[in-house]
Amino acid sequence: MTAAELLQLQSWNRTQTDYPHDQTQVAKTPDNLALVFESHGLTYQQLNQKANQLAHYLIQNHQIQPDTLIGICVELYLEMIISLLAILKAGGAYLPIDPNYLGDRIGFMLQDSGTSVLLD
Repeated sequence: MTAAELLQLQSWNRTQTDYPHDQTQVAKTPDNLALVFESHGLTYQQLNQKANQLAHYLIQNHQIQPDTLIGICVELYLEMIISLLAILKAGGAYLPIDPNYLGDRIGFMLQDSGTSVLLD
């Protein structure tokens, strides 16, 4: 890679920006639908409340620290999105696990990854 190409690449990668915290979808449009799955839906406010509730539970009951790996093994779309947001809000990282895997496979994945918490 030439020096000019490297400078161009570095220029393209300068994407740091400050995002206003008071202009989230929850703050702007709390009653708008955020998710719909089959006949169920959640507004931005409901999604945020459910994710915050689960995040607080994870922090208080499982002592989640930044980058703690949490397994997630759910089929239902709404619960999956709530769980993913909660894990990220708690500062954790998630390990997606297919609920169709056999118990032995899931056990191996949890042991191999060092995951101590599984949301299912």
